[in-house]
Amino acid sequence: FDLVFKFVSNCDLISGLPIDFFIKAENGCGQIVNQLHRFSQPVKIDDLAPPSDLNIQAEANFLDPCEKEKLHVKITFDNPNSDAVKMAVDLSESWKIDVASIETTLTKKLPVVKDGLWQWETNSTQSIAVLEFDIINESNYFCTQDIIYFYLFSPAIAQCENLGQDCEILSVITSTSLSIKVQQPSYNWFSNNLSFTDEQLHLESLLLQEGSKIQDTVKCYIVNDNNHNGTYDIGDTLIDSIYYGGFLQHDTSMVIQDFVRTNFMETCNLLLVIDGHNCVCQNIEAPLERDLFTEENISVCSGESISIGSASTDIVSSYWNDGEGLECSTCALTTFKVYNSTTQVTQYTKILKAESSDGCFTTHTYHINVSPQPRILVDKIHLCYGDTLRALASVAVSYSWVGPNIITNATQELVALPTTDTSYYCIIKDGYGCENQSQLIVDVIEKPEYTVLSQQSFCKGDLAQINVNASNFDNFIWLTGADRLDNAQSLTPIITRYEDFNFRLELQKGMCQVVVDIPISFVDTLQKVSHAVICKGDFYTFEGKDYSDSGWYCTNYPSTSGCDSMVCLQLFVIEYQPFESDTLYKFPNETIAISAPSGFEIYSWSPFIDLQCDDCQQNSTSTQVPITYVVTMTDASQCVVEKRFYIKIKTVCQPEDVLIPNAFSPNNDFINDVFTLGEIELCGPMHLKIFNRWGNLVYEEADWDNHWKGISNNGNYLPQGTYFYEITFTDSSTTRSGMVDLRIK
Repeated sequence: FDLVFKFVSNCDLISGLPIDFFIKAENGCGQIVNQLHRFSQPVKIDDLAPPSDLNIQAEANFLDPCEKEKLHVKITFDNPNSDAVKMAVDLSESWKIDVASIETTLTKKLPVVKDGLWQWETNSTQSIAVLEFDIINESNYFCTQDIIYFYLFSPAIAQCENLGQDCEILSVITSTSLSIKVQQPSYNWFSNNLSFTDEQLHLESLLLQEGSKIQDTVKCYIVNDNNHNGTYDIGDTLIDSIYYGGFLQHDTSMVIQDFVRTNFMETCNLLLVIDGHNCVCQNIEAPLERDLFTEENISVCSGESISIGSASTDIVSSYWNDGEGLECSTCALTTFKVYNSTTQVTQYTKILKAESSDGCFTTHTYHINVSPQPRILVDKIHLCYGDTLRALASVAVSYSWVGPNIITNATQELVALPTTDTSYYCIIKDGYGCENQSQLIVDVIEKPEYTVLSQQSFCKGDLAQINVNASNFDNFIWLTGADRLDNAQSLTPIITRYEDFNFRLELQKGMCQVVVDIPISFVDTLQKVSHAVICKGDFYTFEGKDYSDSGWYCTNYPSTSGCDSMVCLQLFVIEYQPFESDTLYKFPNETIAISAPSGFEIYSWSPFIDLQCDDCQQNSTSTQVPITYVVTMTDASQCVVEKRFYIKIKTVCQPEDVLIPNAFSPNNDFINDVFTLGEIELCGPMHLKIFNRWGNLVYEEADWDNHWKGISNNGNYLPQGTYFYEITFTDSSTTRSGMVDLRIK
C-alpha cells in the first residue's frame, strides 16, 4: 500500500513520495510475530522542483518453467532530458538483478545499488528510453506474491525538523509497479502403501496434482525422518527417489516400484518429499510409516516342536494373533507344537507383531504345515471268517507290514487272510521325513450256518411253507419275496402267492452275512374260476346244477400227480329293494322335473303323456290333469326295477272346505302323531289357537306350519283330553273352530 506524507518547500508546493513499509510475519517457536518497519521522520524540504509530466511503463515475463525463479523485466519511459533525473527499481530482498542480462538504450548500462534501490542515470539518445534485465528469485520467502516498484525521481536535500539535520530524499516524478504472483501446483497423496518381502520393499503410491502449472513429471524423494518431527530438515537421510509421470493426460499418477530391501532395513519413519524443483514454494511432505514384514513357510511332523518368533533383545512389546499350539502367546520367541490327527496336512498361520525400542514394528508371519502322523487309517477291523483283509495306511513313501498270512507288503494297502483274531503292524515314513509305527487289531467273526429243510416244489393251491434251520446268527432278513410270505419275521413262513420265485434270505452275525437262495416252484393244477351275475328270482346252471343264491360253488377233479384240479363258480345275486312312490304337486300350466334313481343302464317311462322324454333319467311333465307315471329301470346285469310318480294338480284354497281332523294321538308310534290339516298349500299362512275345556289358551302359533304335536306354550306335552281349536286363514280372514280329541293311548 502507499502512504502519502506532506512536506513544506520554499515554493509552498506539496509533493508526495511513496514510502515502503516492510511487513513481515514469522513463526517463531510456535508463535506468530508481526513486524512493521518505517524509516522516515518529518522533513522540511528546500529547493524541490515541481514534478515533470513523464510517462513510465513496465512489463515482466517469467523465464523459468515454474514461473517463480527468473523474471524478464522491460521498462520504457520518456527521456527526461535532465541529468538530475534518475531511474530506480525497488526490489524485495528475495529478488536480485542479473547484471549480465541488462540491455538498455541508456548511455550508462550498469546501475548503482544505493539504500536498496537499483538506480540508473537516465541520459539517452532516444526520446523513449528502454531498459531490460532479468531478475532472479534467490529464496522462497516471497514465493506466492511480490511487488516491484519503478521510479523516475530527482534527488533533494531535506532537513529533519526533529533532529535539525540534513538528509537526502527522492522526489518522485512518476512511478509504476508490477504485482508478481507465482502460480504453483498443489499435490495430494491418495494412498501410500508399503509392503516388504524377503528381498524387496514394494511401494504403491497414488498422487493427485492440481493447478495451472501442471508438471508432467514430478520427482519425489524418500527420506528417513531421523528426528521423528515429520519434516525434511537437517539430520534427515535421503534414501532414494521416485518419479510420477503422465500428469498432462491425467490429474493422478500411480507409482508401483520395488526397492532393494537392505536399503530400508534400519528405517521405519519414512517421508515422501516434493521440493521446489516441482514448482512448489515449500516442501510438500507425507509420512510413510511402515511395518517390516517377514514371511516363512515351515513344514513339521505331528507333535514336533519348533522355535518361532524373534530373538532380538531390542523388542519392547510383542503379541501373537493366535495362541493355539504356542507355549507362550505373549513372548517374542516361543515354541510351537501341535498334533495332527487328520489324514491331511493342516496349516497354521502364526503372526507376531513386535515393536522395537526405536518405534519400528516388525511383523513375522509363519505358515506352518503340520503333516499328519503316518498311521494305519483304522485302529480295528471286524472281519468275517474267510474274507480278505484290506487296510490302508496314510500316504507315505515307505511301508513295512508285519503280521500273519500277508499277501502284499511294502505298499500303502495291506492284503492278508487272517483266520483268527490277530494284530498287524506297519512302520510308515512319509515324504516330510515323519516316521511312525502303527497297529491294526483284527477281530475274525464266524459266519452263520444254515440248512433248508423244506421242499422246493409245491402243488398250486396246497399249503406251501419254507423251513430254514439256522445257527450262529443274530438276525435275519428276507432280501426278496417278503411280500409273498405270511410272516417275514419267521424262518418258517407260509408262501401266499403260488408263483415260481427265488426267495433270498440273509443271515446276520454282527457285520457278517450269509445269503441263502431258496428257489420255489409250483406244479400247475387246473383251477378254473368263473363269475356270474343273476337277478333275484332267476337261477344259474353250473356243472349240471341250478343255483339261485350268491356264493362259491366248486367241483374237485383228482389227478395222478397229486395236484388236484378244481372248477369254481362265484355267483352274485342282485336284489333291489322296492323304490317308494313319490307324490308331486304342480299348478296348472306348470312344468315340473321328475328324476329317476341313478346308476341304471336303461330307463323307460310310461305312459308317454306330456313327458319330455321316454328313455332318460332326468325327465319333466306338463300334464294338466292328475296322472301316475311308471319308470322301469334296467341295470348292467339286466335286472329290472320300477318306481311310480303320482302327479297331482293344485287348486285354489277354500278355507271352509279344508278337512280338519277331530282327533290325533301324539304317542310317537308314527301313526297320526301330528294334528295337521293335510293339503293346504294354496291356503296361505294360518294362525292357530288351542283352548282347554275351561276356555284357557294353552297353545298359540301366529305363523303355524300345519303341524301341532300336542304341546303347550311352555313346550310340555298336554294331557289327554278334549281341546278346542281356532284356526284363522290370514289371506281370507276366515276362521274355523271346533273340537279335537288328544289321545295318548
